Amino acid sequence: MFNKNIGDYMERVSLVARQDNFKLDYVSSTRGIVDRTVLGFKVMEDYMEIFDTYEAIQVFGAALKEAQDSGKCTGYMWIRRVM
Repeated sequence: MFNKNIGDYMERVSLVARQDNFKLDYVSSTRGIVDRTVLGFKVMEDYMEIFDTYEAIQVFGAALKEAQDSGKCTGYMWIRRVM
């Protein structure tokens, strides 16, 4: 998930990926991202867009590039939901 301050609100771009076999593992390739992506979404001030697998990867990739190019993306947080 990427968050971006847009004036008075926070825009969010998220990629939802499937976790196989209920074990903690890391995606180590582009193919791994493509194979596991379920959907993506972008939340703006007044609405939300939901994307299929292909569009989700494109939108998330653009957000990743923008974050990297800005110099403000300095780390990451791993979030894991335990069931």
